[in-house]
Amino acid sequence: MVIDLIFSISNSQDLKKMNTEGQVFLCAFKIPLSYFFLYLLHFETLIFVQMAINTREAFIWYLNTWTMI
Repeated sequence: MVIDLIFSISNSQDLKKMNTEGQVFLCAFKIPLSYFFLYLLHFETLIFVQMAINTREAFIWYLNTWTMI
């Protein structure tokens, strides 16, 4: 993933040896990118939970339909 690449770059190099642009890039984008990927993970979890709820409701409707016959 991109965030793993950024963390590996920041961990493999000493910040004092990097140029100023590299330090600013890593400091400015490391934390926001990690929060962005956590947000995506949370969004995918919400979609999965909603699919499970819809599947459960469809299965209950299916059982109720066949028990009425």
